[in-house]
Amino acid sequence: MSVSSAACALTVEKGLRLAERLQDSCQGRWLVVWEPDLCKFEAFPAFDATAIAPVEGTCLREVWCGIIAADDALRVDIAEALQAYPPTVISLLAVGPGAFG
Repeated sequence: MSVSSAACALTVEKGLRLAERLQDSCQGRWLVVWEPDLCKFEAFPAFDATAIAPVEGTCLREVWCGIIAADDALRVDIAEALQAYPPTVISLLAVGPGAFG
């Protein structure tokens, strides 16, 4: 389904620039693209793509909110996994100075 250029408020250049800014703010965790023919932004996880579905929206706010929701869901999954296998905390005071080299 193609959207006419009259119905899309963003130019190709502005859409690309906005997608690049959002991608930069994600610090490499998400690839953000502007689809001018569909007049929408899409964000794809740069990490395990099977963990989180791509996010899409007609404005950056929708995509940003989707990215935040996906990241939060992933954090919950990680926290639940850590409860099953809690890390061992070692006190450096109990070990003493010079114990690691």
